[in-house]
Amino acid sequence: MGMDTYHVEWCGQETSGYGGISQFRLSPGHAQVTFSPDSPVARGGVAFLTIVFQLTAPEHLALQDVLRQIFDGSDCDLPTDR
Repeated sequence: MGMDTYHVEWCGQETSGYGGISQFRLSPGHAQVTFSPDSPVARGGVAFLTIVFQLTAPEHLALQDVLRQIFDGSDCDLPTDR
């Protein structure tokens, strides 16, 4: 049923669903999220999202490790900067 992966919700349940991120690129200071064209978020009008933040080096590495766990086994491409 597709519920064995991460869940994404953007501005309400009508644009939510399991999976749907084709690439999550984490860099120091920001992340770039690309949604699969058939995902509810993309169908809702958001194909690409940039998230800006300030993290220390250890926080960045911890986030990178957690993202690997979240996307493990999914079809999301998670390039790393290590």
